[in-house]
Amino acid sequence: MGLETIIKPCQCCGNSKFCEVISFKNIPTSGIYRSKIDAVQSLNDLFFDACMDCGLLRRRDFSTPLDYKNRPRSTEKQLPTTVIRCL
Repeated sequence: MGLETIIKPCQCCGNSKFCEVISFKNIPTSGIYRSKIDAVQSLNDLFFDACMDCGLLRRRDFSTPLDYKNRPRSTEKQLPTTVIRCL
């Protein structure tokens, strides 16, 4: 695990320095349903990096939206309407 420069800058702060947090080797690909139980299953490596400036955790090879700065962060939609009436 070491500090490295990631090609895409951080979506939250624009920083380009990331540190590897954890990695997994030979992880079975999820969401693939095999027709036979003994069919060959594809394996991939999985890496998670943290931004050295703001701490955003992201998957190294994962495509994400270009910008999270202007995303609404309200928790109002997470609460059922019955709970909101009680508050």
